[in-house]
Amino acid sequence: AARGPVATAETLPARYLLSVEPPLWPEGAQLAWLALLADAVATPYAALVHAQVAPGDQVLVIGAGVRGQAAALLARGRGARVAIVDDDAGRRQAAAGLGLAEVWDAGLAPAACLEGLARLAGESATAPALRVIETTGGAAGRASAVRLAALGSGAAVLLGDGDEGAVMAPLGALADGEGRILGVRACHPDLLPELAALVVRGELPLEGLCATMPFDAYAEAVRARREGRQLRLPVLVPPA
Repeated sequence: AARGPVATAETLPARYLLSVEPPLWPEGAQLAWLALLADAVATPYAALVHAQVAPGDQVLVIGAGVRGQAAALLARGRGARVAIVDDDAGRRQAAAGLGLAEVWDAGLAPAACLEGLARLAGESATAPALRVIETTGGAAGRASAVRLAALGSGAAVLLGDGDEGAVMAPLGALADGEGRILGVRACHPDLLPELAALVVRGELPLEGLCATMPFDAYAEAVRARREGRQLRLPVLVPPA
């Protein structure tokens, strides 16, 4: 059956339960950080799996918010050559602070982005596959992703919960280059053990993507996110 919107409870098969008790949790970590695996990190991971990102592939992530940063970190962990673009200097700085070396201004022309990715590929014997992961959900970002996939004969993966506005797709170029447009709305629970394993091995630094705060700070956390003052994703926890 089709999955519905966010709800207070849902009946699921027992096999979807995932134990995160020690030693399946790294020393010094906070259990609350795992909240990111429910959506902010899980959906980008599903996008990479759906696009079959492999070692040596070129991955361009559009959007340096939390989902974009997670997508870039996960793609790098899969052995891809990764760049991330955003038009906001604060988000670019946050991405660079996580150790992502190739963080570009979204004002770059599509051709310049492809040239930059080719530089990252170096002297590859064969042209690496191009995967564009669009995480903003905005019409401008989605249009750029589709255009890049067409120009680079690659795949554009669009994350769900975005704008419903129309996007012009260069169908001729997509057909000529055998490009693809893929959509990902959510992560299947069967992928969560893989994600948890990445966290345990220290390959996905959740602490750099979120900020824990008490439940009574909810209103301020939402306001700070909307105003761009809180770049990390708030994770609300009970009072100590």
